[in-house]
Amino acid sequence: MSTKKKELVVKNDFTVSNEFAGMFNTELGLGAAENIDSEDIVIPKVHLAQALTPEVSAGTVKAGQYMNSIEKTLVGDSLDMFVIGKVKLWQFYYEIKQGKKVQKEYLGTIEHTPQNKDLADIPYIPEELRKRAEEKGVSEDMLIKPDKVLRFSVLLLEEVLGGFAFPYFVDFKRTSYPAGKQLESIFAKMRSVKLPSYAKVFTLSSDFVSNDYDYYVKKVGMGRNITTEELPQVERWLKELSDNKAKYKADESDVNEESYTVEAEATEVNTNQKF
Repeated sequence: MSTKKKELVVKNDFTVSNEFAGMFNTELGLGAAENIDSEDIVIPKVHLAQALTPEVSAGTVKAGQYMNSIEKTLVGDSLDMFVIGKVKLWQFYYEIKQGKKVQKEYLGTIEHTPQNKDLADIPYIPEELRKRAEEKGVSEDMLIKPDKVLRFSVLLLEEVLGGFAFPYFVDFKRTSYPAGKQLESIFAKMRSVKLPSYAKVFTLSSDFVSNDYDYYVKKVGMGRNITTEELPQVERWLKELSDNKAKYKADESDVNEESYTVEAEATEVNTNQKF
C-alpha cells in the first residue's frame, strides 16, 4: 500500500459570526427556530472523493480529498474532528435487470436493531421501507444483501474553533466497516476510564492504494485532548442532537457512489495509547 500524508485545509465561511458575536437578536430572521422546518435540516456527510467522482472530473476537488455531500465542495485533505454520536444502520439496494445490464438502485436506510439483526443472512423488505418498495415496484427477489453501516456524527475542529460548528456524518460500511468497528473499540476503552468519545480529537485522512486499480481509503487517527475552550460548544451540540435527533436527517445523495468508490480500510490507531 502506498501512503501519502495530507495536511489539514482550514476553511471557514462564517467569520462574520466572530466579528458580531453576541450582537444579534437570535429570535429574528431565518435563524429563529420557528422559521426552520424539520425537513429543512439535512446533515451532510463528508464524502471521500475518488478518481471517477464527478466533482473530480469537474475539477472541484481532487481524488483523496473530502467533500461536502450536499454542496459538493471541498472540505479538506484531512479533517480534525470530535465524535459526538453513533448509530448502526442497514442500507438497502436492489437490482434492475435490463437485458444483459444490471443496474443497482438505492431503496432506503433503517436503524439496525436486535429485531432486524437477521437481515445479514435473510434479506427481506423491512416494514419501514415497504411503502417505498411498493411505489418503486421492488420485490424481495430484487434485493441485494443490505449493507451494515456505522454512522458517526462529528463536529469539525476548525468550525468549533471558528465558533460556527454544525454536525457532519461519517459513514463506515463495506470495506470501511472494520475501521468503524475499531473506532467503537477505542471508545469502549475510553469509557472504561470514564472518558466520552468527544474527549479526544480524531483525524480523518486518506491513504492511496494501488492494487488492480488505484483508489483512496479512509483512515482515522487519534490526536490530542479536547480543551476547556472547545468543550462547551461540543457538549451543546451533543445535547441538541440527543434531544432533537428526529428533526435532523442525513443526506443520502451519495448512497450510489460505491459503484466507483472503495471507501476505507481498518483504522490505524494505537489502541495501547494512554488516555
